[in-house]
Amino acid sequence: MTVKTVHQLLAGVNITTSMEAIALGMKMGVDPQVLFDVVSACAGNPYMFHNRVPHMLAGDYTLLSAVEIFVKDLGLVLDAGHAASMPLPIAAAAHQIYLAASGSG
Repeated sequence: MTVKTVHQLLAGVNITTSMEAIALGMKMGVDPQVLFDVVSACAGNPYMFHNRVPHMLAGDYTLLSAVEIFVKDLGLVLDAGHAASMPLPIAAAAHQIYLAASGSG
């Protein structure tokens, strides 16, 4: 259970940072496909970036995982951090993003 909790921390944060990276690149005028191709060949390429971004670029919003799952899982991550007296500011920020998405429907 502990390993799954740690894994969900990484998965949840990687999805949020992947989308944030694409949004930043686009806002700065970079073609999102070029950004995807370059990042995919670099050391900063996390699995979730490589897995989720192509769907976004194709306009394919097929459900890959429910937002509520990450609300729950990152909530468990934060509970575990609290129990261990371990601050998890990045997990907390990602949790807030998922909460906002869930609240938006």
